[in-house]
Amino acid sequence: MDPIFAELPFERCVLGRVSVPACLVEGAIEGATADRDGLLLLDLELREGRVAQIAPAGSLQPGLDLTRRMVWPCPVDIHTHLDKGHIWPRAANPDGTFGSALETVRADRERHWGAPDVRARMAFGLRCAFAQGTCAIRTHLDSIPPQAEITWPVFAELRAEWAGRVALQAVSLAMSEHYRGPEGRDLADLVAAHGGILGLVPLVGPELDADLDRFFALAIERGLEIDCHVDESLDPGARTLDHLARAALRNGYRGRILVGHCCSLSTREPAEVARRGATTVPAHTLFDIVRKLPEGATVTLEQQPGSSELELRAGRSRFVLPTLPVDDFPAVGGDELEVRFEIAPTDLVKLIDKARFAISTEETRYYLNGIHFHVAGKGAARTLRGVATDGHRLARIEVALPPGAERMPPVIVPRKTVAELRKLVEGEEAPVGVAVSAARIEIACGRARLLSRLIDGTFPDYERVIPTANERVALVPTKAFAEAVDRVATISMEKARPIKLAFESGRVTVSAVSPEQGRAEEELDCVWQGEPLEIGFNARYVLDMVTQIEGPELRIEMANAAAPTVVKDPADPALLFVLMPMRV
Repeated sequence: MDPIFAELPFERCVLGRVSVPACLVEGAIEGATADRDGLLLLDLELREGRVAQIAPAGSLQPGLDLTRRMVWPCPVDIHTHLDKGHIWPRAANPDGTFGSALETVRADRERHWGAPDVRARMAFGLRCAFAQGTCAIRTHLDSIPPQAEITWPVFAELRAEWAGRVALQAVSLAMSEHYRGPEGRDLADLVAAHGGILGLVPLVGPELDADLDRFFALAIERGLEIDCHVDESLDPGARTLDHLARAALRNGYRGRILVGHCCSLSTREPAEVARRGATTVPAHTLFDIVRKLPEGATVTLEQQPGSSELELRAGRSRFVLPTLPVDDFPAVGGDELEVRFEIAPTDLVKLIDKARFAISTEETRYYLNGIHFHVAGKGAARTLRGVATDGHRLARIEVALPPGAERMPPVIVPRKTVAELRKLVEGEEAPVGVAVSAARIEIACGRARLLSRLIDGTFPDYERVIPTANERVALVPTKAFAEAVDRVATISMEKARPIKLAFESGRVTVSAVSPEQGRAEEELDCVWQGEPLEIGFNARYVLDMVTQIEGPELRIEMANAAAPTVVKDPADPALLFVLMPMRV
């Protein structure tokens, strides 16, 4: 009998000299000892497809000698998406991010997921799984109307066809909002009619607990088990799993609950908690204390019940810090963050660095005290744009629109939030999660989460101040120009540090005059188009701008000495600056 491919008799057979992991065998087998790899050498008696007897190798009359080949139980796959499988050839993820995956599947579902297509792909997935020995599969099924009415009957047919070979279970995959109205009850009825499991992807927000209570009520009324996708991000602050557990207790749910993903658990900082609790302390003081402790020091925090002080101990150091009641800590939020997407950290850094120097510090014009982010363009040419201006200069930068950001409302992110966000993404390589509404923004970066209110105001129509017909144009070497401006500006001691640029054919002269410090000028070669022109600028504004230009040349477009000047990086069409001239 061929020991690799063999048809075994159903009534009875013996597999001789098989290697079995000791961890898969209940209890000790007399006469069998695990080797250094944890494997037992055994004989297995099979009756009607089940293991009837386990004995040391050589104890039973072998029907098939497997010569130490390994025997494992059939695999069970508890979390699959058979209805999403095998669409890559026609709908590949463009950048490998989670947001792109969601958008790509949505578009493919709307375009292709009729019953024949779903059946063909699910059947192929089952054949592949069966060929590898899988005996049971639980699959999530996209159940957003009208897809549920298509996919669930197909699943029921395949479950009947594969009975006896692969046991199948199905879970409805739907967001919280789909259970809020009549369509939620209809979906729960459909799941119950097909002997399925009620599934949920909870939406984090002020309605989370109400959504969970509604969901549990649907499951309890129909006697359904539950399977949820929870905390799929790497946000250590995600606590949906906690809310789910409390909702199960609150609603008296007695069925089985399976929770998938819970990725955020892997990012929570390890700590030994002797007594659970919460407190508030001065953030900067705590940070400075911990920053100055020796590398690898163990920090102990303790607050006695009823005390208004927190004790911090590390080695032989001891600090006592004042605290405030936890309930007095301001709550951020109230509205739901309805737009969620991921952005590459390099794109986020670019949006911040190229624009933040132009943020206004005038509190009277509070709506200029941040970077204005919004979706620009139309159709496939849409971009995510960042703009900042203080009235004297303007910076505009754009990057490719991240999948999922199409519905992002125009927002103004405060200057301080921009600064903290820039620190947060420094050196980050993984995509940064962004959740935003008209009033709040939340950033998930590695193990950190930053929440901030947005500036409640309307950013001005900045497009009106960007000239489009400046006919005097200069091409200047970036590095040499920046160095010349910096040297010449040394003479200027006024607060505005004025410099003059004199353009004529083939050259630009940078000059400054100070009654106290003297005069300075420096000539540079340049390409000039137009009549000669003298124009003045704030040297610091020029240097702030030129620092953000990475190309070897910068393009300066001017109309006259009093009109706004446009500065571009020919190597980066997404970048544009506007400078207001000054009288020198």
